[in-house]
Amino acid sequence: MKKIVIFLATFIALQANAQDFNAETTTGCVPLIVQFTATSGDAWEWDFGDGTSVAYTNPINHLYTSAGAYTVKCTIIYSDSRPQQIVTKTNYIVVNPKPHADFTSFNNQSCDPLNVEFINISYDNDTASLTYQWFFGDSLSNDDTSSLKHPEHFFNNYKYYDVSLIVTNIFNCKDTITKPDYVKIEGMSGEIFPDTLIGCKPLRVNFNFNISGFDHKDSYKDTMILFFDDGESYVTEFVGAPLKHEYRKEGFYIPLIQLISWFYNENTGKYERCIRGYIVKDTIKVLGYTVDFRIENKQQEILSDGIKMLKPNDTAYFFDESDITPKDLTLSYKWNFGNGDSITTFDKFCKYVYPDTGSSITSLEITNNICNAEKASHLLIVNESDNISEYKQLPNIEIYPNPVTSTFKIKAENTSIKYVEVVDLLGNVLLKTSNISREININHLSKGLYFIKIHTKEDIISKKIIKT
Repeated sequence: MKKIVIFLATFIALQANAQDFNAETTTGCVPLIVQFTATSGDAWEWDFGDGTSVAYTNPINHLYTSAGAYTVKCTIIYSDSRPQQIVTKTNYIVVNPKPHADFTSFNNQSCDPLNVEFINISYDNDTASLTYQWFFGDSLSNDDTSSLKHPEHFFNNYKYYDVSLIVTNIFNCKDTITKPDYVKIEGMSGEIFPDTLIGCKPLRVNFNFNISGFDHKDSYKDTMILFFDDGESYVTEFVGAPLKHEYRKEGFYIPLIQLISWFYNENTGKYERCIRGYIVKDTIKVLGYTVDFRIENKQQEILSDGIKMLKPNDTAYFFDESDITPKDLTLSYKWNFGNGDSITTFDKFCKYVYPDTGSSITSLEITNNICNAEKASHLLIVNESDNISEYKQLPNIEIYPNPVTSTFKIKAENTSIKYVEVVDLLGNVLLKTSNISREININHLSKGLYFIKIHTKEDIISKKIIKT
């Protein structure tokens, strides 16, 4: 029993005094940091096998900067009478080579979306065994990576792209290269924001912009053209305050901006021009209507503006012929029959019986819950004779010249005229005079068609006149 105890004590003592060292890792890729630790001694001298040595430090870190197999030697020194010991480990540290990652391409800059063919120029001691992982920096693409040696990628969006390549060799050693802004899809990008999307003509709209890449170069000036989609446009070299525009006609409009920019192409060594267009995301709806209507008798003959006359106690039929935008507007129709009677309805049609002879300025006024009222007028003549030429001859009244530029005269034989009114198509009296012996001056009126209402003792006679 005593012999066994003595043997165990001796074994433990020998283990405590063993001269040795170890490494935290013995294999890795260049550059490799290794921590060495000696298990005994009071001082140490290290030889790392790569031409470098150091004394007195334990544990110690060492950086291997070249690939190879390294023999490490540690001299262990004791402070007592024991002799120093040298521990050598042959080819103890194995540092594997790292590949070199690099790439290029023939064309990596354009104004338009670009398909780039990448040329892999990475190398290693065993290049054929390399594997590759590409990252194109195109987060909007469904295929932003590749494992091919020479991949292609289509860059569709206008921006600069960082491209990265990771190369791995048979020792699982890696090298990564990232080239910032390597692929450049040049030019400006932008958005256009109208402050109003719906309203009645004339509709005033303010346009705001979010433009990126707009540059105020001295020699090559960037330009923005705003097309309002109504035949008008605006060109500017400065994007600042909102642009204003008035839509004067009803319709649906989709404005767009055209951005013209210049960039220096590093591949060609020249300045090149980019042209891009961006449309408004929502349609601008300009509401309105051009009001018109026609008048017929029961024989479906046109009575409007004296083309044919209606006989007393006959029915006049009124039909809306307005140009409405959009077509689904809810409208109110006010029909004025020119004799003091009127009716308001949601129908596009109405009828009315005229009991008495005479001439009337009938009108149609259309309104909705958004736009102001619009109005149109037509002359209707009620007479026993349905022959307009016969009506014009009784009484014999002539207006000349017709068309008229500034003044006209009225010639009336055997007819006593009380006064004369000049009326527009909306039924508004623009001028009234009882002095018909002189020329009647309408030079202040706009060009167009007018009615001359001649009031006699017996009747009211309407004539048409054209102002040029």
